Amino acid sequence: MRQLNENLFNELKDEKSKLHALLEYVKADDTLDMEFRGNSFTLYYRGGALLTVEDNSDGTYNWKGVTEEYLLEGKNRYDQKHKDAEQFDEYIPEAKHVIDRYIHLSPKNHLGEKEIQQLVVKENNYSPNSQDTDYFIVDMEYTEGGDKDKTRFDLIAVRWDSNGQARKKDEVSLAIIEVKQGYSTIRTSKKCPGLRKHQKDFNTFIEKKQKSHKLDTFCQDMLMIFKQKCELELIHANEKMKNITCSSDLQLKTTEIDFICLLANLKDKSRALEIEFIGMDECKFIKSSLMGYGLFANQIFSITPKYPNMKFDYLECEKKKQAAILKEYRTSFFNNAQDIGYSKKNRQWYDYILKSQYNAYNLYHCIQKGAKDATGAIEYFKKYDIAWWQCLNKSDEPTGHLVSSQINCLNHLFALRTDKNVVKLIIEKATGLHFDHILPSLIDDDPESYISFEFAFHNDEWLMENDSGAKRGTMCTSIDAMILAEKDGAKWLIPIEWKFTERYDREDKTNRERLKRYKHHIESSKRLQIPDDGIAHSAYFIEPNYELMRQTLLCEQIIEHGYAKDFFHINIIPTKNTELRKAVETEFMPLLTKEAKFRIIDPQELLSPLKGNDDYKELLEYLQTRYWK
Repeated sequence: MRQLNENLFNELKDEKSKLHALLEYVKADDTLDMEFRGNSFTLYYRGGALLTVEDNSDGTYNWKGVTEEYLLEGKNRYDQKHKDAEQFDEYIPEAKHVIDRYIHLSPKNHLGEKEIQQLVVKENNYSPNSQDTDYFIVDMEYTEGGDKDKTRFDLIAVRWDSNGQARKKDEVSLAIIEVKQGYSTIRTSKKCPGLRKHQKDFNTFIEKKQKSHKLDTFCQDMLMIFKQKCELELIHANEKMKNITCSSDLQLKTTEIDFICLLANLKDKSRALEIEFIGMDECKFIKSSLMGYGLFANQIFSITPKYPNMKFDYLECEKKKQAAILKEYRTSFFNNAQDIGYSKKNRQWYDYILKSQYNAYNLYHCIQKGAKDATGAIEYFKKYDIAWWQCLNKSDEPTGHLVSSQINCLNHLFALRTDKNVVKLIIEKATGLHFDHILPSLIDDDPESYISFEFAFHNDEWLMENDSGAKRGTMCTSIDAMILAEKDGAKWLIPIEWKFTERYDREDKTNRERLKRYKHHIESSKRLQIPDDGIAHSAYFIEPNYELMRQTLLCEQIIEHGYAKDFFHINIIPTKNTELRKAVETEFMPLLTKEAKFRIIDPQELLSPLKGNDDYKELLEYLQTRYWK
């Protein structure tokens, strides 16, 4: 419970008590905010915890001052000579200076958003204008749970509209408010919980409270804090608030708890909000009142995402489908492979993963091993030292995962690799362009290799991708399939990025090394536009943009170094993978310049020119049965 225990509350009310004197000190200083913590309360200054008083339940109290963090380290360390925290009239001014110095001197200052949170408390609870606002903050820095599953909310507010009709009803509701400052805090990453993460945490919190029948307890706790703050005059919006006591009969609508985002100092041109919002549920936002932080109900608005979370889960559906295909066609397609493989990571058996000794049978049987002078896929990967995509198996053999994109790509294209006439047909269909010739691979030493797989070319030199262990297929920008063609005497690159069941979290992959590698290439690119906010990585360092961006840069470098004149980028995505298709359509394609040539194609459409070709009848039947139908 966060409401003050009876002993602390009564001590704060007792005019003869030292705690009451502290309360009066706080009420006379609007740079201080008092927040309740059950058997303790904490004073905040500029968002930093300045003083905490704990009830010992024996008539004594613990007075705790600022933490070591605020005293800094090294030459900037503050020599803590101030009075004991219990001597608050002398302690508080000096403790304020400690926090001021921390904010000014600490390179890890974390109080920016917290200071804004406290300003929101001030504006709506005890400023001259608080009588006109529609929200009152009952808790700041709310936490609940252990380290692993701790719930954190910036602000919890009671909504009680300021119009006379609403105030007469004595009926209020709750809102949980997340404060974000600037565009850089909006996006979700491993280091920064963005709006998507906070919305998910809110939904999980409410769901758990409902299942455990504790939601009403939480709501009544917040309502009691509101009453306590009103009675102690920490909330003094109007005369009615002064008459509210802990016994007042206020009604709380527990079925109406809002999640609201308050975005402070957001750069208008930044696409951070637009990108983060893809995949989120509908969300409420609140505008500040011109230059202030007063919260008004008519300033709340909802944003419906262009692309909400999909009910249809293509990945899970395809897993079930491939498991069924394995059972039905075990003999004809998979050489009597066992049904299920074991995942050491999850310690489970999966019916859409082959046992490791049968991994090769994940490939179409005609491409597993070479016949006569032809090279099989396994031999091809070994010859050119290409890494296989791993699914808890060895990297020197195909994965047994039945929904692997790498396997899907090879099963569609590898059998066509040496047939330049067919290769010409499919890329002309895909691009809508006419090509005079299909040329041998830029990197394979086979003169009849017209499709290169896991294509990489001078990545270490041109893109500074010189990581240890980098090679085709891993640790560098690799294009799933690459075709080199000639049109009107000029060489064209046809890079093909092959996707199957992929779906992506909107994790921001920005770091110093990646910025060093790609930022200047993005800024000089003829195909990629700089986002409106002028910050390249605000859009390009999330998936699916991140991979497509790097492939674009690699192709541009190949052209710049004279190996080709132009390129047409193809992104293979099954029509039913609507989530990924819309992500590419709404996030990556709008960033391309008018000169860019880019198209999303379904794999069945790509191979449609093979229809009626007897040489590939068996391949088409295999693909139709395993993937297309």
